[in-house]
Amino acid sequence: MKISASIIFLAFLAPIGTNASASNVEAKVSAEDAIKQMRAYQDEAAKLNASSVFAELEKLRTVLALKQQTNKSIFLIDDDTNKATGYAMDLKARRDANDPYGSYYYGVYNLRVCGGLESTDTGRQFTDAVKKCFLESLESFKIASTSQIGEASFNIGRMYEKGWGVSPSKFVSAEWFAKAARQFNESGARDESLASIEAALNLVPDHPEALRLKKAQIK
Repeated sequence: MKISASIIFLAFLAPIGTNASASNVEAKVSAEDAIKQMRAYQDEAAKLNASSVFAELEKLRTVLALKQQTNKSIFLIDDDTNKATGYAMDLKARRDANDPYGSYYYGVYNLRVCGGLESTDTGRQFTDAVKKCFLESLESFKIASTSQIGEASFNIGRMYEKGWGVSPSKFVSAEWFAKAARQFNESGARDESLASIEAALNLVPDHPEALRLKKAQIK
């Protein structure tokens, strides 16, 4: 299922509205064009694998950050913005279809959006929205974790360690780090497995599963 591009676009459009009827007509036309462009980019992204879509989003994130610094505004509507939105919509659609890697990469992308929202919410006016944002990433990582994607389990561990959208818990975090270690080990990613084991033991030094995995690794 595709995300409503109009909702995303209106979030950008709202701060620059005007009372002039001619300007309103122009804004409506521009909005319609932007929505079409976003959907075209979503279709373009659908032809790529999830990691390539995410890589392109990372490039666009850098480009848009530089533009925002130059223009001193976060309300920029241009081709790069439309492309980033369309590509993000594609990852969200993959997540909604329970695609493992689409879910993982959407979780990573969305996690950064949540962090940005939290950092700008100095007045704590959007606490609920920030929490829901983080929980969306958490659910995305859980979908990926069920398909044995160690990076997803590791990110869940980090979220519980930092308290991103959830109550912080060293034990729950260590459990997810240990799960990540097992998944990395099964896929042959020894360095990542060791890093996950150490992350678990840093939080819970006597964690039985992490200790067992560490012992098995050093044999």
